[in-house]
Amino acid sequence: MLLHSPKGDGIGGIGGQSQIFTSAKTAEKTLNQVTWALGTVFITLTIVLSAGWLNR
Repeated sequence: MLLHSPKGDGIGGIGGQSQIFTSAKTAEKTLNQVTWALGTVFITLTIVLSAGWLNR
């Protein structure tokens, strides 16, 4: 993925262990879900705006 490395330290390598996530596996899963969601939103908006479907 472009936003994070799927292997290695994960969220713990960014400056200490984060208290938001209970484990590195949970952090990785959450980052993957956020990455896919933002990618989907970006592609959807790109298609809608380039097609001109919002013009009145």
